[in-house]
Order: sequence, then structure tokens, then C-alpha cells
Amino acid sequence: MFRPRTKRMITRVIPQTLRPRWRRSYSQEGEDLVLANMFGDDYRGIYVDIGAHDPYAWSNTKKLVDRGWRGLNIDPLPGAAERFRRHRPRDSFMEAAIDIGLGQEIRYWIFEQEPRWNCLSYTEPFVEKDGAVIRPTASRTVPVVSIEDAVRKQGFAQVDLINLDIEGGEEYILRNWPWDRYAPKVICVELVGMPAAEIADSPLTRFMASKQMVFTSQLLCSVIYVDRAFLPRLYPADTNHAHFRRLAAFTPAR
Repeated sequence: MFRPRTKRMITRVIPQTLRPRWRRSYSQEGEDLVLANMFGDDYRGIYVDIGAHDPYAWSNTKKLVDRGWRGLNIDPLPGAAERFRRHRPRDSFMEAAIDIGLGQEIRYWIFEQEPRWNCLSYTEPFVEKDGAVIRPTASRTVPVVSIEDAVRKQGFAQVDLINLDIEGGEEYILRNWPWDRYAPKVICVELVGMPAAEIADSPLTRFMASKQMVFTSQLLCSVIYVDRAFLPRLYPADTNHAHFRRLAAFTPAR
């Protein structure tokens, strides 16, 4: 792994197409590039990735791992544990479903042709695509653990980042996160199909504000919240957070 100073030196003399893999994005929409820029090259943090799925594909945390981060990956996908142990030996992995208020056991539905559709549900889900109905290829009953139990068992001193992508139930998990013990600096959560004005006025964003988490960024399918005390690292010129006070006062048109 290259040190940050060495990386900066290389970027000055090597064409972009020949630069090493720290320039690569593993995420679906470049979320990892946004997160890496937020924390910077020198930050070595702890993350919790709920719905981690794969050590590489669509991963919002792999780039951070390349920079020296470590954390807890959680996913009920069969076989994922072995892949994470092989490719991320410094990380922890939990093959389970996180409680989203549906009981102690639940069915995990698997779409082999498109794993990002995998989800938890008591009833069989389906996806409509290009006029066709696509149904799961397999399912299994998986154990359910609370997010508080899952995180506390790791013995982390702090959690810097929560990444959350579970196809429903994200708000339940965040409302039941152990905020008193682990106050994250950044949260990246999948939130599909909502324009920014609606997200800014949503129950989730209002709850995040009650935890001093500010809605700062939106990608096509992801929203990023940042701890208010961490904002000066991102926006050093805006020491009074005037920009975000204006956002908080904004009321979308009805």
C-alpha cells in the first residue's frame, strides 16, 4: 500500500490511465470516492457495513480498506463470510440479518441473476424489469440480531462510518443504533426514488438532525449524512455552518 505522500508524488508524474488502484471506484455510483474525500488520505477509521454483500463488487468500503480502515461487515448471503475472510482478513464478518422489526427469524430471498435485489421478507418478493416478472432463485431462514448486539460484540472504541444497504428497514436500524456509545461521523444509506427536496424534509432526515447528523450529499441511490461536529473538516471555510443552517431552514414547496 502506498503512503499518502508517495501517492501525491506519483499522481504528479504518471498519466491518470496508469495510476494504481486507489483511483478506482468499487461502488455502484462512486459513493466510495465521496467517502474517501470526506475522510482524506490519512484517516484510518472503523466502519460498520450492513448489507455488505461482497468484498469488492458494489462495495462502498473496499476503497477505505485499501487506505488502512477496518470494520464489521454484515450480510446473510450464503458464502459471503468465506469471501470476506479471504479478501479482508483484518475485518470481522457476521452472517446474519439485522433486526428491522420483523421478528427473530425471517426468510432471506436470493436473486442469483442480480444479487443487489436480495432482501428480507416473510413473503416471496418479485421484481419487474423490462416487462418481465423476476422471482427469487432461492431462499433460506436466517437468524436475526439487533444492531446494538452486533456492534457491541466487536469491542470497537468508536465507529466512524455506517454504510447501510439492505433493501428496506434502514430507518429502523438507524433509530435503534446505539447512539450513546457509537456516534458515527458519516452515514451512507441507500435511499432510492426520492428527490433531494423530499429527503431534506423526510422523517429520516429529521431524526438524523436530532442526532446532529446533517444531510450533505445525494447520489442516485444513496444519501450521506455527516456529524455536525465533523463538518469543519469538510468545509473549513464555513466555520459557522451557515450553508447548512440555510438548508435546515429550507421548506420544500407543497
